This record gives sequence, C-alpha cells and structure tokens, in this order.
Amino acid sequence: MKKHQKFVEKANTALTQWFSFQPNLWKEDEYYRTKLASRNFITHADLVICGYLSKSFPIGTTVCEPGCGYGQLSLLLASVGFRCVGVDSAGTRHMGSIFLKERLLPLVGEVDFVEGIFPEVLGGRYFDVSVIGNIVNSGWHKWVSENPISKALNADTILIDTRTFGIIRDTYEQRKVLIGSIEEVGYEGTQLSGDTYVFRKRKGE
Repeated sequence: MKKHQKFVEKANTALTQWFSFQPNLWKEDEYYRTKLASRNFITHADLVICGYLSKSFPIGTTVCEPGCGYGQLSLLLASVGFRCVGVDSAGTRHMGSIFLKERLLPLVGEVDFVEGIFPEVLGGRYFDVSVIGNIVNSGWHKWVSENPISKALNADTILIDTRTFGIIRDTYEQRKVLIGSIEEVGYEGTQLSGDTYVFRKRKGE
C-alpha cells in the first residue's frame, strides 16, 4: 500500500469529488459508497493484481479490464506503466472513470475507457492480459448465458475472479466447473489469491 499511497489518496479524493457532483448517484450506488466510507476504493485485491502483473510482465504490456466500474484498477495499472483499456456498460460509471483519469494526471499513463458490453464493444481486439473481476451486471449475465466462454477470453493471460464471473458462484464446486470450462479451451489455471485465478494460454493452442 505504501508504494501506491499517493495514488490511493488521490483516487479516493477524485471519486469523492465525482459523487459530490452527482448526489442522486451517491444515494443509489451503495457498492462504491461503502468503498469510500471505508477508504477502500483501491482494494487489497487490486494491489495484489498490480503486484503480480508488475513482477510478471514488462512495462507497456496491454491490459484489458472488462467491468471496470470507475476504472480504479486500470488507472492503478496505468500508473505503473501498463497500457490499459477499461470497459463498462454503465454510462455514469464510464463518465466517472474519465473524470477520475483527468483528476489523476500525471500519475497515470496510457489508459482508455470504453462504454459498452464486453467483448463485442472491443471488436475482437486481443490483449496481452485481461483482468476480469466483479462483473455480474444484467447485460453481461445475459451475454455469458448465450455465448461460449471462449469468446470472452481475449488475452494470452487472464486473471479472473471465479466467484463473480458473469454470475455469483458461492460454492467451490461452482467455481471448479468454471475453472474446468476455461481449461478445456486451452488455458492452464493457478490460484493467485482467494477466488482470483491466473489462466495462461497453453503454447500451441
């Protein structure tokens, strides 16, 4: 946390400013309201992912974050030299992520935010790394139910929160089924932290 203290403090301040301009949104968005109340906008999981990627990939690596919300992880990764694209279907959060990006300059580098349903909105674009965290909104849930999982795997290395990928999976057996379905289409999975797994594409597949 100390390494990123300045970034974390500015991110908390920027999101607070955003909500001060959007009082109705502040009342409705309990998820982020709770995060701000506990000064937990940048989570431990975000820092773990940032640390892992920083040790494992060179500066300039391309990273996609579907379901980025207000873009805090994409912004954090961009602050250490990754080239990031964050995707979210919620228009207010998309606008908020752009607001945060402007407020966090010059701490952040190359990061773009795209509004729409992943992965169609990216038009088949492929990345070095994809980080898929808490993404259970209705549009994404519908997409997952109608498409093969391989269409969502748009990178050679994918970090997935196996509990909140498309739907909530509260049991290990449910998460195990998801892990197996990803491994069946050419990836090898290992646990990174908690419910987050790293899936690496097997060579030649």
